[in-house]
Amino acid sequence: MIIHNQVYYFDKKEGNLSTWKCFRPNCNADCQTKDGRLMTRTGLHDHQCPKKWITSKRRSLKLAKVFIYFRNKSARIILNGFVYGLNRRYQEKSFWLCSHYAKTHCKARVITFSNKAVLKNTHNHRMDSLPSLTGLNYKTIEIVRENTIYFDVGNKNPKIIVDNYDFNMATKMPTKTKWLCSGYYKTKCKARATTSGRMVQITGLHNHAPRIDKKKYTNMLSQTVTIIREYAQ
Repeated sequence: MIIHNQVYYFDKKEGNLSTWKCFRPNCNADCQTKDGRLMTRTGLHDHQCPKKWITSKRRSLKLAKVFIYFRNKSARIILNGFVYGLNRRYQEKSFWLCSHYAKTHCKARVITFSNKAVLKNTHNHRMDSLPSLTGLNYKTIEIVRENTIYFDVGNKNPKIIVDNYDFNMATKMPTKTKWLCSGYYKTKCKARATTSGRMVQITGLHNHAPRIDKKKYTNMLSQTVTIIREYAQ
């Protein structure tokens, strides 16, 4: 995992909290994540991480294991802590729906073909309670993510939703629009978004959990975009 241009290795997991240690053995910096979100960071790094090494690690993070199993004669896969059920096959491609589609109307999708998996949309729920992975067949695939943002139109207080986080418009310019996290005034959240065409730049980390509510997507439009995430100190 890479945060603020520093590389962390997984150390241990206690309940929903995962602890990560700096890749340098003698460095006392570490952090904790919960359901894929950064919660706390402690300690200071006493070194710089080489840019070439970071680039190499970022490339390796695009690879993931997909586990395959059957439940009630229906094919299922586990990818990045979420379960998907087979929806249909077309030529060489397989289309998978999130297992929470019927319960929460989760719009997350996966398309697998060859040794690649295209991830679409963001889950509107927490990670699944997974079955034992022991003995399950798996293959290592390349992850390609298509990011989707949601936005409303015709509202005097425009907002967008990225990864289940709400952003309110702060400044509109001729070529770009700047957005503040909706938690800015309540929790002093420093997360920001800048949109320009189909490019979205996210800076800063949220200091609170997202508000997971499927009703907030009602009457909102969606768009597939490229998201650049910068978590500079």
